[in-house]
Amino acid sequence: MNVHRKDLLPFAGIAIALLIASVAPLWSGTAEPPVPVTQSEITRIQEHLRTVESELLRRDLFHLSVRQQSARMQHIQLLREYRERGLFPHNHDNPERQLPFFVDHQGTHCAVAYLLARSGRSDLVQRVAQGRNNAYVAELADDPEMVAWLDSAGLSLQEAARIQPMYNWQPQEETSRVSTEYALLSALSLGFGSVSIATNLPGNREAPGWRGAYGLVIGAYGIALGVPKLDAGGTPQVLGVLNTAVGATAALLGARTLWQGSRRHVAAVPENAPASGVTVTAVPLLGVDGRAGVSMQVKFAGP
Repeated sequence: MNVHRKDLLPFAGIAIALLIASVAPLWSGTAEPPVPVTQSEITRIQEHLRTVESELLRRDLFHLSVRQQSARMQHIQLLREYRERGLFPHNHDNPERQLPFFVDHQGTHCAVAYLLARSGRSDLVQRVAQGRNNAYVAELADDPEMVAWLDSAGLSLQEAARIQPMYNWQPQEETSRVSTEYALLSALSLGFGSVSIATNLPGNREAPGWRGAYGLVIGAYGIALGVPKLDAGGTPQVLGVLNTAVGATAALLGARTLWQGSRRHVAAVPENAPASGVTVTAVPLLGVDGRAGVSMQVKFAGP
């Protein structure tokens, strides 16, 4: 059974359409689910809290009442408990930045929020999380309830601010990794783009027009896939440059093939071939009796 190229074009069109549809989520910025927090991030926060505990224990407490001193020691013990548990908020919103989170999307409390909740002030935790979830503790100095709680806990605003770490959901070293989806799409883009370039090279003067259209579509796909990654850094940026370069080359060569095809079509028409079309001639007339008119002549011509 003989299969002509033109019979395969509908299937090729469907395949190309599916490829273009697959790049839409990447163009709009949709990312893969974030990777779990690494052990290095947990260790970083634990070391920070351990340092703060030591600082709190070394402070002179002469200015505090006996009740405040007792509450302070209880909260330092709770802080140690929080540190050893090793369950900290995750930065889901801005993985490229370290930010404070009072309570994350999964309900995990930061250190200060944990101390508040354990001392019976879950209402204050909820209010801060709803209105100022990314605020630094020092910025809560204008909150009378927070100031009153710190005073009863035997902690100063500066000490509470020192307790508060920042949370980075995706450590910096993870941002240079390439997702499986993007790697697969890049392989398809580079593969199809390379085939298009090979079939539309300047030496292929008799390349059919559909190859030019194929090059334009695949080239546009490669450019759309590559441009969003040009400033990503690391391996994603390298793939972005490759996708963009191959896509642009495929598109340019495809456009060249289409242009050459149109020139061949024009050149194939004989110079002495009769022109086709309709010619309309209108001549104004003025009779001897003063009446005016128009004489029209219509000619049809064709090969």
